[in-house]
Amino acid sequence: MGNSVRPLDPAHDRIVDFQAGTPEAIWADLERDDDRHAAHGLAKAMIGLVTERPAGRIAWTFVPAILRALGRTDHPRYGAESDHLARAFFATQASAAQVAFLQAQYSYAHIAASACTSSVAWDEERGSMRHFRSLDWRSTEAIAVATRRKIFRRKDGTRAFQCAGIAGMVGRLTAMGRGFSVAINYAPWGWFGVGRGDDPTYLLRDLMQADAVDSFAKAFAAIERWRPAAPVFLTLCGIGPEEGASFEFGFGAGKRMTCRAVTVPKRGFLVRSNHFDPESPFAGRNVAQALDPATDWERQSLMSTSQRRRDMVEAALRQAQGRGLDAAFARVYAQAPVWNRQTAQWGAMRPAADEIEIRVRA
Repeated sequence: MGNSVRPLDPAHDRIVDFQAGTPEAIWADLERDDDRHAAHGLAKAMIGLVTERPAGRIAWTFVPAILRALGRTDHPRYGAESDHLARAFFATQASAAQVAFLQAQYSYAHIAASACTSSVAWDEERGSMRHFRSLDWRSTEAIAVATRRKIFRRKDGTRAFQCAGIAGMVGRLTAMGRGFSVAINYAPWGWFGVGRGDDPTYLLRDLMQADAVDSFAKAFAAIERWRPAAPVFLTLCGIGPEEGASFEFGFGAGKRMTCRAVTVPKRGFLVRSNHFDPESPFAGRNVAQALDPATDWERQSLMSTSQRRRDMVEAALRQAQGRGLDAAFARVYAQAPVWNRQTAQWGAMRPAADEIEIRVRA
C-alpha cells in the first residue's frame, strides 16, 4: 500500500444500540458477513503478532486465562459484550479470555509501541475548532479493512455520538459527540507499564456514553479523574477558540496514575504524538529521538520519530495561521514520518457541526 487514503465507504456505517438490554441486541448491526470477515482478518493478524515468537505463543496460551481468572480483563457491561463477540465472531480463532485480552490490547500490549499523531486547531474560516488524527497501529492493512463508522444510538433513536471504530472492538480510540471529540494516543513507558484500572479504550467509551457529559468543560473534568491501567495520551477538542487540551497520564509515586493537562492557546493549536513534554514529570520515559530531516524514516522505530512528527505538524499549522486547515492537514499528514508504515486511518472531526470524516489507507 502507498501513502494515500480513501474515504470510508458509507456502506460501512453501522448502528450500535448501546442502551439495548443484551450484547446480541447492542451489536446486531455489526454481525454482517463483511464485518465478520474483516474482524476475522484483524484477529488473525493480531494473533500472528502475539505468537510470532515462542515466548509469545506460550503467553498467548496461558496469560489471557490467568488474567481472566484474576478479573483483570473484566469491565462492567463490556465484558459481556466481549464474550458475545468471542462466540459470534471468533469461536474458531480464540477463547473468550483470549478475545478479552485482545480487547484490552492498549494496556496489555503496552510494551509494543505504536505511533499516532493528533492535532487540535482553531479554524479562522469556519469559526470553530478542528480535530485531526492519524491512527497508526500494527496490523495496518487489517485495521483499514475493519474500519467502520459506528453510530451509537440511544433507546429513543437519537444519536449519542459517533466514532471511527473497528469491527469486533468494544472500546473506543476516536470518538465525537455532544460538542467535543477525543482521540487516544500511545504513551511510552516500557516494561511494567500496566497497573490497576481500566483499559483507556473502555474509559473513552464510558465517557462518550455518559449523556451528562455534554460539553468540553465537563469532558475535561471527567478525563482528569480517569485512572487508566496504562500510561496514555489524549487530545480533547471542543467548539470555542480555547476549547482544546492534551492529557498525559503516567504512574507517579506508589504506581498511582496521575494526569497532566495542557490547554490550547486562544485561537491557536496543539499537537500530540508519542512522547511526554520536556517539562512533564514523565519525560524520562521518552526514547531517544531522530531529528535529522535527512533520516531514512522507514528504518526508524516509530517512537524515535515522535518529536519530528510533532515538529512537522506544528510548523504546518503555524504557517497556515488557522486558514485552509483541511488542506494543510492533508499535506503534512501524508509526509513521512507523520505518514508511516503503520498509518491505517485518518479522522477529521468538527464538534461544532457534529462532523467526522473517516479515511482509511488505500
